[in-house]
Amino acid sequence: MKAILLSAGRGERLIPLTDKIPKVMLPIAGKPLLQYWIELLKRYNIKEIAINLYHLGEQIENYFGDGERFGVSIIYSKEETLLGTATSIKKIEETYPGFCSNEPFLVIYADNLSDMDLGKVISFYKEHPSIATITLHKHDEPWTRGIVNVDDDGRVLNFVEKPKKEDLISGNIKGESASCVYILEPEVLKYLREEKEDLGTDLFPRLLQNSGVMYAFNPNAYVQDIGTFERYEKAQKDIINTQGNLLPKI
Repeated sequence: MKAILLSAGRGERLIPLTDKIPKVMLPIAGKPLLQYWIELLKRYNIKEIAINLYHLGEQIENYFGDGERFGVSIIYSKEETLLGTATSIKKIEETYPGFCSNEPFLVIYADNLSDMDLGKVISFYKEHPSIATITLHKHDEPWTRGIVNVDDDGRVLNFVEKPKKEDLISGNIKGESASCVYILEPEVLKYLREEKEDLGTDLFPRLLQNSGVMYAFNPNAYVQDIGTFERYEKAQKDIINTQGNLLPKI
């Protein structure tokens, strides 16, 4: 299985830090955030990786190169303008034909710190094959994320991107937050359009409407986004508490 690390985000809420450093290259315990993901992927023998670039992307490419010194193979998709997360996948396939169309692939929001057991994610997908598999987690501010409602078997019933806080409190909208790791099947490519689109806002609702079957589950992983100074600081403290090692035992 291959992996896409979505890494093009500007990190507006982390300015001035992100004026000179890409968001995914911000150091956590002395190591770029993106490196944690590359090491995690390698641990599960996922060594073919695509990274999309936009803001200060040359720093990412210069640091990781072709991936050889990290024991993986890395290709890069350079975006002249910031594309949506779904459109980024389309561009990667157009630039590197076959990367997304030959087999199911992982998509990861790389601006999160996580110890997710990718083996567990892949096993769930194999037991519940569908066009898209979504990981879930309990977020302290779920109204800032996509909310996924599933039945007892994990089949997705509906997907609401960044719902109103009051709807969650009242129970009008139920479910858990979408996490940072997905498995998509090559069939998703036919649902991708030319215009700028995102996974949660555009692609996933379209998949539900047309393909009908998506699955989601909570792998009970540590997940911490670094989108604000407070969250970035929390990620720093969390990694220090693990002696700098979030890799799960396998």
